[in-house]
Amino acid sequence: MSGDLVAATAATGGSVGAAAVDALRAGADLLYVPGDAANQDEAYRAVLAAVRKGKVTNARLAAALGHVAALKRTAAGQQ
Repeated sequence: MSGDLVAATAATGGSVGAAAVDALRAGADLLYVPGDAANQDEAYRAVLAAVRKGKVTNARLAAALGHVAALKRTAAGQQ
């Protein structure tokens, strides 16, 4: 899971969208974008665009989704 991407961008001056893509590419499976729905939408759109442009591979996205699904199953008591 990434750290707080909003706080990270406050410190670096970057965008939440770029931070989300960078975190996903670096191996984070869950992206933490607290608070403002506009920031969450920006992160979502940036990740979607990165996948469409090949900056994040479909395999990387599938791996992240698989890890999150496994975590949900474990949290729900399913193995």
